[in-house]
Amino acid sequence: MFKKGLIDVKRYLNSMLLLILACIILPVTAEAHTGLKSSVPASGETVQTELSTIEMVFNTKIEDLSSFDLLSEDNEKVPLQEVSVEGTVMTGTLNEALPSGSYKIEWKIVGEDGHPIKGEIPFSVQLLEAEGFDNTENPESPADSSGEQAPTSADGTVEQAPSPEDGTEPADQASDSSNEQGEEQANAQDQPDGNREFLTPALIMILAAACLAGLGIILWIRGRGKG
Repeated sequence: MFKKGLIDVKRYLNSMLLLILACIILPVTAEAHTGLKSSVPASGETVQTELSTIEMVFNTKIEDLSSFDLLSEDNEKVPLQEVSVEGTVMTGTLNEALPSGSYKIEWKIVGEDGHPIKGEIPFSVQLLEAEGFDNTENPESPADSSGEQAPTSADGTVEQAPSPEDGTEPADQASDSSNEQGEEQANAQDQPDGNREFLTPALIMILAAACLAGLGIILWIRGRGKG
C-alpha cells in the first residue's frame, strides 16, 4: 500500500510539472510567432517629412481587438482619427501631421490563439523647414575703368565724365597720345640721316675721279691754245 501511494504521488507531481511547463512555454511560443515584423515609422527612425499615418505589420494574423496608442515626449496621448486591423496589418490615421519632437507607439494585439501581446516603437520627427533665399542682387553703381564708383549728384543721378569738347582729355587718352609721341621720336632716332647715306665712300671716289678728269681736260685745252 505504501509503495502504491508513493507511485501515485510521483505521477501527480509529474502531471503538475508538465502542466506548469505548458503554461510557461505556450505563451512564449505564441509571442515568438505573433510578433511585430515591420512598422512605418520604424523603431528609432527620424522622420523628416509630414507623418499622418502609422502602419504596423505582424508575423501572423491579429484580431480586431488589437489597437495602439501614440504618446508624445510629455507622455501625453496624441489623438487618433481611426485605427483599423486587416489580416496582419494594423493602421492608424492621425487627425493632423505630427510636429517635430519625440514619440512612442504602444501597441497591444491579440493573436489567433487569443493571447495578448504588447510592445513599443520609439521614433522622432524632425521636419526640414524650407529656407527662403533672396536671390535678388543690388544693382551696382556705374564705375569707371579704375573700379571706382562714378560720382552722383544730390538727386541721386550719376554725373557724366567730362567730354573731349571741354578741352580736357581722359587720363587713358592722354597716356595713349604720349606713348605714340614717344614711339615716333624713337623711330626718328633709329632712322639714318639722309645726308649721311648720300655721302657714301663709293660716291666720294666717283666725285674725286670726275674732278680729276675735269681738271685734266682743262689743262689739255689750255696746252693746245698755247701751241
